[in-house]
Amino acid sequence: MREAWTSVIANFKSFIGSGWLMWGVFILALIFCFFLGKDMRKKLFTVSALLCVLIMNPVVYRLIGDRFMSGVYWRLFWTVPIVVTVAAVLTELTGKLKREWLRVLTVGILCLAIAFAGKSVINRGTYTEAENDYQIPQEAVDVCDIILDASGGAATVIVPDDLTCYIRQYTCAVRLAYGRNIWGFINNPTDWQFLLHELMNAEEIDYVTLRTTAKEYDCGYIVFNTDQRKLPQDMESYGYTWVDSAGSYAVYALDED
Repeated sequence: MREAWTSVIANFKSFIGSGWLMWGVFILALIFCFFLGKDMRKKLFTVSALLCVLIMNPVVYRLIGDRFMSGVYWRLFWTVPIVVTVAAVLTELTGKLKREWLRVLTVGILCLAIAFAGKSVINRGTYTEAENDYQIPQEAVDVCDIILDASGGAATVIVPDDLTCYIRQYTCAVRLAYGRNIWGFINNPTDWQFLLHELMNAEEIDYVTLRTTAKEYDCGYIVFNTDQRKLPQDMESYGYTWVDSAGSYAVYALDED
């Protein structure tokens, strides 16, 4: 049970990130909710408190988190109406001010506080113009097209970590030997997936072992990021046949033993 509680706390910290101030304001808003009348208490306080108790319960984590939400249990905290509760309480408290000019001034101050304390999600640091209709890097699309053209259909591949999440957004015909599960998302990776990921990301790759192990698990292609790793000039001698390149990514077919 102690391990489950530790996991709950870790997931809570993953959800909060650097937003501890907002969580503190939410707790303060809940306290006000309790004293602002039966209606507010019933609609916001009861629901919020019940959700917090359920989600932060180690028993619930053991029943749901371990079995069905490995690595993503923190997403359950999204169901807690944090923003709604804070907004409702501030609106209710502002409405209790008797002078109209004071209400207007308070609303203006709150709007300025939100504008200056928050951060727009659409800015140069987080937003870039899409390269294609799929809104993923064009190199990921090109890598998939190269593999599909070479294989004539579906194929199982190993790709660098920086391509893992984009491949699955473009096509399911390019099957990944391992995906986000290698980091604990969606489901638990198998031993052979761990092995392939370890071989692929070794400081010094054993290209022969990587190829033979990949072929053992029906992988037909491997993609390397040539900006991150310098490949041997004689890749053919290790059983790799160069197919094509897309930007910094080189696509190799795996020869039969």
